[in-house]
Amino acid sequence: VYAYAWTSNETPTLGDWPGTPMTKLGDNGMGSDNYQITVPANTAYIIFTDGQNQTVDIPCQTGKGYYPTTQTNGNWNVGTWDLADEPTETTVAVETTQPVQPPVGETTTKAPTTSSRVVFTNNQHWNSVYAYAWTSSEQPTLGDWPGTPMTKIGDNGMGSDNYQITVPANTAYIIFTDGQNQTVDIPCQTGKGYYPTNQTNGNWNVGTWDLGDTPEPPVEETTTQPVQPPVVETTTKAATTSSRVVFTNNQNWSSVYAYAWTSSEQPTLGDWPGTPMTKIGDNGMGSDNYQITVPANTAYIIFTDGQNQTVDIPCQTGKGYYPTNQTNGKWNVGTWDLGDDPVEITTIVETTLPQPEFSNVPVYLKPNSNWASGNVRYAVYSYTYAGVVGWNNMIPQGDGTYMGYPVDGAYMLAFARFNANSPENSFENALNYTVYTHPYGGMQFTINDDSWTEGTWSMYTPPYTTQPPVTSNRVVFTNNQNWSSVYA
Repeated sequence: VYAYAWTSNETPTLGDWPGTPMTKLGDNGMGSDNYQITVPANTAYIIFTDGQNQTVDIPCQTGKGYYPTTQTNGNWNVGTWDLADEPTETTVAVETTQPVQPPVGETTTKAPTTSSRVVFTNNQHWNSVYAYAWTSSEQPTLGDWPGTPMTKIGDNGMGSDNYQITVPANTAYIIFTDGQNQTVDIPCQTGKGYYPTNQTNGNWNVGTWDLGDTPEPPVEETTTQPVQPPVVETTTKAATTSSRVVFTNNQNWSSVYAYAWTSSEQPTLGDWPGTPMTKIGDNGMGSDNYQITVPANTAYIIFTDGQNQTVDIPCQTGKGYYPTNQTNGKWNVGTWDLGDDPVEITTIVETTLPQPEFSNVPVYLKPNSNWASGNVRYAVYSYTYAGVVGWNNMIPQGDGTYMGYPVDGAYMLAFARFNANSPENSFENALNYTVYTHPYGGMQFTINDDSWTEGTWSMYTPPYTTQPPVTSNRVVFTNNQNWSSVYA
């Protein structure tokens, strides 16, 4: 992987084409290698390439990670994520308009109880996806086999498409299928996402994640009454005597052991190399997950196959760990939350609910002729894993696009079109709205031609030029297309 970059006056900053080789950092935990490079402060644009394949011209933002998404005219569009580097404070001049803050009021969210949605990640790349479901009395709720086609809602950012469907409230079990391949019988939990992991007797077991949404697109009613400090229930997670950790074997070790010890250096899982971990199946991305329950007094843990090993890790139960890159021959690790439920203690406290915070990174909407017709305005609806929801009006940018900010930490969003003379933001008041999609910060969602609901994410190029940062910083590119080398 190479990085090729240039200034606003088209002077190369990383050498002639194809640029400078990027430094491999290691696996990102999802089967793709990360590469990094430091770019001069006057860099305005960057391309990632292996000399044959390449991305589009990207307005260079240091402190960002980039990954290929879809192709336009043979070149790769990119998505981004924040590297969480410590930036140097600087001032940039941009011509923009600040978003309008909504008035403070009391917001009531109403959700229907008759049905809700489920999402399926097609990581086995079936040609089509159906949902077949039935009640506890074995009455079909989505038609006869193979059921009802699910609606494609876009790429999950890791090369697999997500599909969704709304299921009746009396649904007890569900199967995902393409008519030939299928999952096992799954107790249906709405508000969940499902993905194939490994097979049992030819049928796919599944993993799950929380969608974080209410059963149907909620309707928000806002009054102008002042908000009183509400009485809310606060749930405290209590410590238990032991709990589990999970390790993703993305380095394909032949076996996995856990070696652990207390703060006084007493082993808690036996002598080196420790206790064999239990294989619990594929993580949906080609690597096996292993788990083990550790005593509550465990302070540190190492994952090993007896020869390879991780660094000493402060042990946090309820976490998943995966190797990232090596330091002195030992593997550093990344983590994720398992979402386990320890013992809960509920207490009653009085507090004032915080106002929603806006993300630092906007999204952009490009309406098609259908959406642009009439005297209309646009808003973005978004929600988080924690159940925070919010509407924000979108601001015209002067180039036919509109900018809006999702709620902080948004997991999913949808764009909606309203009569310009109607100030209320709700799905009931909307003229039409898009399917749900994952937010891609700083990118543009273009409504597909002749469509009212579907669209495509791509890089947004602003109609103005920002001043380059005054310090040098790095960018990272995820080589999920497995190019033989990377230049910038």
